[in-house]
Order: sequence, then structure tokens, then C-alpha cells
Amino acid sequence: MHIARTNSARPLISLFHIKLPQIRLGISWLVVIPAAAWIIATTYVPLFSENLSRVETWAVTGTILLLMGASLLCHAAAHLLATHQAEQPLPERLALLLYGDASQLWPATSSAWTEVVIAAAGPLASLLLSGLAYLLWNAQIDVFLNLVTLFLAVFNLWLFLINL
Repeated sequence: MHIARTNSARPLISLFHIKLPQIRLGISWLVVIPAAAWIIATTYVPLFSENLSRVETWAVTGTILLLMGASLLCHAAAHLLATHQAEQPLPERLALLLYGDASQLWPATSSAWTEVVIAAAGPLASLLLSGLAYLLWNAQIDVFLNLVTLFLAVFNLWLFLINL
């Protein structure tokens, strides 16, 4: 990863020679993240593994939340990588809202086919992550990993489906 300075005081981040847009989270995440943590810790984890201690429950919950965030970033990165590969302009800013990002704020593409490819990249990344998480869950390695991977398999499948 390379951080270069532009004329403005704001750094421009470059990853694999792709100048990434400034990513911002919507304010709705201030409500969603604590609510999701509470639901995962009080409903999901006890439903699938009642023998975990409080510390283990919150460790599973924290891991799930971090990997959910990583899944969302992978989804967005797939759109950005497809845009870069298609040699299309990237947006200057990317706001990650609860329901995704505002795709109508992205620069227009050169063709409808290019737009389809860019739009499909995120859901396909989510489907790939879902399949990977399912394979790890199916191996039944350990309770902690099983809880995390089952949740991530379903979460990424949901992300794939709502983005079709």
C-alpha cells in the first residue's frame, strides 16, 4: 500500500496502483453495529452454542462483526477493482450506507456491458466469500470457527441476494 500526498492536505491512498476513493461510513452504522452486536451475542451465539462463557460469546461476536466489516469492504473492493480493470473512472468519495452505496453517484461507464460487469463484481465477491465460509463451516473444525463461519456464510449469501 502506498500513501501519496496531493496538493491538498488529504492523503490519497493507492493500493496495487489503484487510487482509491475516500470511504466514509453513514451515521446509521452508529445504531446498527451495537444492535447487531447485541443480537449476535444474546440470540445467535446462545442458539447455536449454549456452553460458551460470556467472554467466549463476546469474542465470537467481535470476530463476527469484524469479519462482516471485512466482507463489506471486499464487496466494495470488487466493484472498485472491476471499475479499474474496465479502465473506468472511480468515484472520488464512496459512502457506505446501511443499504450499500449510492451507485448513481458513480461516474457513468462507457457501455451498458461495462456497467453490468462492475455491478456484478460485488455480489460475485460476496457469493465467493459465502462459499468459502460454508466450506470452512462444513469442515466442523471447532465451535468458535463454526459459529463465525456459519454466520458469515449466511451474511454473505444475503449480501449477494440483495445486490442482484
